[in-house]
Amino acid sequence: EANKLNKEVLQKAVVETFARTSSILENLPFTTVNGNSYSYNVETGIGNVEFRPINGSYVESTGTSERKTETLAILGGEAKVDKYLVATANLTDLRALEVERKSKAMAKTFTDQFINGDVAANPNTFDGLKKRVTTEQTINAGGELTLTDLHELLDKVDGGADAIIVSKSMKREMQRVFDMHPSYVQTGTDAFGRTISMFNDVKILTVD
Repeated sequence: EANKLNKEVLQKAVVETFARTSSILENLPFTTVNGNSYSYNVETGIGNVEFRPINGSYVESTGTSERKTETLAILGGEAKVDKYLVATANLTDLRALEVERKSKAMAKTFTDQFINGDVAANPNTFDGLKKRVTTEQTINAGGELTLTDLHELLDKVDGGADAIIVSKSMKREMQRVFDMHPSYVQTGTDAFGRTISMFNDVKILTVD
């Protein structure tokens, strides 16, 4: 969306490269944060309700929440072009190539950390999904993946899932299930018109 409004050619190209290289970045919403951290509340309890008799009273029960703070992480790199190449080649093309490579590397690194990030191992990064998902939010498929496993997985997400993120090998395993139950898979398109698979109207995002 930012790409549509941005008039600066280089920045537009970088934003598009991020989204094309990473299906995670393509689908994540973004917000501007003032300061070096972002605080939010996580609902931990909704309280109780009850039926009461006439002239009776309710037992007080209040919902609870937990305050959490995320420290911002800085991801970037330098794109340099040797002076000799500047003097002997097309400077614009060389810079564009280096910026594109650096943009792809950043997109792939962010995608990896989005899943595998661990502040305990690298204090400069952020915690990924593996560190955030609780035992109650996981299932064990055991042997081969089944259609029931996929339904159970979606049921673990309160309010419904926005996406199913899988590796290439897991995508092949899911395709095996869909081949046996073709009516359960739909097709859609991403922001660039590329065909993607969907299960129960939830997009399946494949990452390296």
